[in-house]
Amino acid sequence: MNRFTITIVVCLLTNYTFTQEDSTFLKEIRYIPEVTINATGQTVFKQPNIHLLDFHVDEKGTFLLLKGQKKYFLSRLDEALEMESTVLLSFKPERLHRDCLGDLQIISADSIYRVDEHADGIGVYEPNPISFFYDYYANCLGETKNHLFYKFFSNSNQTVIFNAIDKQNHSPTIVYRAEDSIQVLVADDWRKQIQQDGYSFNAQMQEINTVQLSASRDKFQDLMFYTFVISRPDYIPLFTRENEVCIFDHYNDLLVHFNSNALDKPVTQPISYHKQQGWRKELLYDGATETFYTTFSVNGHLYVTELSKTDFSPVKSIRVHYNSFPNRLMIHGGFLYYDYTSSFEDSYKKLFRQQL
Repeated sequence: MNRFTITIVVCLLTNYTFTQEDSTFLKEIRYIPEVTINATGQTVFKQPNIHLLDFHVDEKGTFLLLKGQKKYFLSRLDEALEMESTVLLSFKPERLHRDCLGDLQIISADSIYRVDEHADGIGVYEPNPISFFYDYYANCLGETKNHLFYKFFSNSNQTVIFNAIDKQNHSPTIVYRAEDSIQVLVADDWRKQIQQDGYSFNAQMQEINTVQLSASRDKFQDLMFYTFVISRPDYIPLFTRENEVCIFDHYNDLLVHFNSNALDKPVTQPISYHKQQGWRKELLYDGATETFYTTFSVNGHLYVTELSKTDFSPVKSIRVHYNSFPNRLMIHGGFLYYDYTSSFEDSYKKLFRQQL
């Protein structure tokens, strides 16, 4: 039986969040049952009294955000899926986020905490306000040696603008603009119509006249349709890898390549995978194998599809076995990682991995 050994990291430096070992709880997770291997995959983390809040998998390890006995923990597994280190958190976390600078962040309702990752264990720095995350990290998509790349929206979110920020002089440069010109016009017409109506829901709902109430209802429906449908941005992701920048312009059916040293010389090629029925507007990148994947929902089942490294056409699809609607999908080293529960009665999430 494979058993996990936990190394508790007690952070004594002043810039770390103070934590202390909870011996009762740690005793329970110290002897996690051996991982279950079958024909479809492997249960990475499964414990009946420990809830998996979130996870992150990359070359630095497998990180688990856990809750047990009203306490919160961050744990790291090694490549052999053995528990490598665990730290007790003194706050209520919500999710993990690897930012564009490569740092792992723990996000709570009002704060953001950077994780200190080193060979001997993990620690957590003192928090910054959550506004720090939205100001600097939320729209930061990646970095190269000389630039940081940010995404901005305009024209009712129907135009996506990608900026490169020079790391030396902090000057911005627009490297690409993606939009559907027809959709921009449609969104602009809707916006002008709503502004022309001078809609004020609270004021008009005070009227007794049923005709005015009906008109108010119609305007409210128009406003909701504009807010949640018309002005909803499309999925135009940017990825960075070594000296290359890739933008998947699903508006115009193009993949746009940039050399990090020649951002003014884009190279384009057509893409079409996103036109297939059931596409979920999602791309996943495996940095270990330098392979892109996308996802489809077909007849209630979730499929992960590998894309060709040359023309980005579908190569093969793998059905996700245990959870058709996971909160998070990640791919690393040719394995798909996702959360699942074993039954409707089971309220504890597990982490599962499946070979692609």
